[in-house]
Amino acid sequence: MAAQVSVYARSQGSSYASPKDSQSCREPIPPVRYVFRAFLDEPFTTGTQEGETSLKDVDFDGSPLTRRAAWGRCLKANFDFARSRLSYIYNQMFFTYEGAWEAHEGLRVIGSTFYEGKKRSHAILGEALGTVPFLGEEVLVGPDGEDLDLYHSLFYHDQTARFTDDYVQIVGKGLAKSKLDADGEIVRRLPYGKHYTGITAAGLTRENTYVGNYGEEASQYLGEYFFKTWGHEGDEELNDEILKLTLRNLHARAHTRYPAADDSGINRLMRTEGVIDERNVYSPGIPGYCIRINRGQSLFLAAVEAHMAAHADRYAGSGWDMYWEYARQAVGISQQQLADRQYFNQFNAVTQWLKVDLRLAETWAYLTGGRATYDRFGTVKAKRVLPQTDFRSYSAAEIAELGVDPADYERFAWVDVDNMFVSMRDGDTRIFGSLYVQNRGVAGSGRLHVMAPAHEHTVQLRTNGRFQFRDYWARTGNIDADFMEDINTGDDWAPQAPAGKICPIAYQPGVGTISRENFEPDHPYSGYVDFLTARYGRYLFGINTTCEVHELVARRVRRLRVKRADGLRRLSPRHRTAARGPLGGSAVDASCGAARGGAHGARSPSECLTPCSAGTRTARPWTRVTDTAPAAAASCAAWRQHGPGFGPHHRSGTDARPAGVDHESAAAPACGLSASERRSSRRSICCRGESAAMAKNTPMSIVVTSSASTSARSVPSATPCSRMSAIVAVTRSREGGGMRLAANPARSVSIIPRLVATKVA
Repeated sequence: MAAQVSVYARSQGSSYASPKDSQSCREPIPPVRYVFRAFLDEPFTTGTQEGETSLKDVDFDGSPLTRRAAWGRCLKANFDFARSRLSYIYNQMFFTYEGAWEAHEGLRVIGSTFYEGKKRSHAILGEALGTVPFLGEEVLVGPDGEDLDLYHSLFYHDQTARFTDDYVQIVGKGLAKSKLDADGEIVRRLPYGKHYTGITAAGLTRENTYVGNYGEEASQYLGEYFFKTWGHEGDEELNDEILKLTLRNLHARAHTRYPAADDSGINRLMRTEGVIDERNVYSPGIPGYCIRINRGQSLFLAAVEAHMAAHADRYAGSGWDMYWEYARQAVGISQQQLADRQYFNQFNAVTQWLKVDLRLAETWAYLTGGRATYDRFGTVKAKRVLPQTDFRSYSAAEIAELGVDPADYERFAWVDVDNMFVSMRDGDTRIFGSLYVQNRGVAGSGRLHVMAPAHEHTVQLRTNGRFQFRDYWARTGNIDADFMEDINTGDDWAPQAPAGKICPIAYQPGVGTISRENFEPDHPYSGYVDFLTARYGRYLFGINTTCEVHELVARRVRRLRVKRADGLRRLSPRHRTAARGPLGGSAVDASCGAARGGAHGARSPSECLTPCSAGTRTARPWTRVTDTAPAAAASCAAWRQHGPGFGPHHRSGTDARPAGVDHESAAAPACGLSASERRSSRRSICCRGESAAMAKNTPMSIVVTSSASTSARSVPSATPCSRMSAIVAVTRSREGGGMRLAANPARSVSIIPRLVATKVA
């Protein structure tokens, strides 16, 4: 401080001396901000001349260089580099784009003219964290507006990265500027369109689908950014959004933890789900509760509730109720980790990373007593634990100490629709699923991690989908490309069994043009069908991915009217039964991985088998559905006759009619469609049983039946008017009885999907 004051005195030509002298003279010490400004305005020299990789030691306008100007052009170069060279993978994008935000904030701190304002700063951080859509790299031009060769090719990534001359000679010197469109907005590369966020609305990160390991490399910093942006004027709205994102991510991550044992096999421990990870498949999972234990932040998120309790007026109102519950969950999970004795036994991780949790002492006091002093709680116990906790490993006294009722956790299901990720529990059976994991195009393959009372195994699950496509790709013979190993190791000696298989690339109207250079089908939408079903034993999964945001664009292309009991509802063209491809293909069968009709008839329809009433597998001829209610009704009747084993095997554009069904008359009333309704809904979207129910009741229904019963039940979603939903149903014998399990919102906005988990007779 003495040196700073002396600098200020010299720069101002005043008689300020050291603090000791100023105290004797009773002269005030100038505020730090004035000292800092004076320091920045000091002359500074680099001793350099203009060259290919260097700048002359003068400011950009030729005036003498100051410390402020020198820092300004250094931060400007960092800002330009970070915003123009981004990966599409969440953690890599985050670690780079947050650098752009930090450099931009640095420009603000030094008062540089290159600072572009608070709104711009908020937009960058919002994209980096995932509160708003990620639009890709920012396009830069030279100082005179000329185009620059800055395209970041993913052919040269990580250790093979290359820098063009324009990066070295223009961007590296801080000379570039943003390219603007006709509206004055910064041009972006839009690799995934305008609606893609690195974190799903449900709260999980995604690298195409669910990613556990690397997904937490970056998302663990959300809480830090909440505290970092707290208390700054003008950042209030941003701070609230980061808090909500932090808590949604915590709640979502809680559903990715499973009960296990430590490496000794003796002590109970919760681990992160890794079997269905998109990028790194690993087992056993990494130890983790709120946050992975090895990061030293195990109690960090418990501080969020302490903060909210101390500022309760700020978080009043029903809009915050859900986030209070999530904050309570953070406290409960922290208390569970302490009860499991999985904190102090790994305290070296905390001491190694002391800087990541500077609130540790205060949080510990809150967890062990301070929480009870708030009238809102009245107790230290949060009475919450991780959803997949196995209470068999706890004593009655330990359960009482945690304050939870094991019955509350007995049966539930939680789904992230964006990732098609499922976490469910049915008694002692636990299932984690990623329903289009590692799909390049629509491969019709999902993966489950199943933990049953007598065994634990990994399941490759056949999935069924309705979707449109405009392109396809042929699977290569390189196993590394599909399983995401290191392609530079040269260990791709094993043959690829499905090499040459044609996988249609799902088309999502309204998403925008996808530009995934280097590996064209390797993007989040390539295997993301409009409607997916899958069955594992008695468990039936159904996910409708129709998105309101995407549909806004799709409506401009074509509108489709669907008759419903409460009037006409407009749906996007993605619901067309006949999904047309660029060469005239009429429909897609996800299980066969091929299109039928036109130039895409790669496989014979006879290769696609369905169960018949006798229980044997029989090939049936394919019949084109022409968007009529009778066809829908016939399919519904088939669903009722054969059970759910029939419907999922028939895709959009097909009506493989079973024998013994009156396809034009008798079947229709069975679906609840009167003759007048059939006549007025000639363009129904229905071609299967569950879709027929949607046309009559809500867009979010499904018909489920057990194989032992000829009856069926329609299971509506928790939000009938919502476009996106997920269903997990358990089928039993007719004597099994029916019971509603749980209904948990996977998202919190009106257009956001809800999950319904139902046991049916």
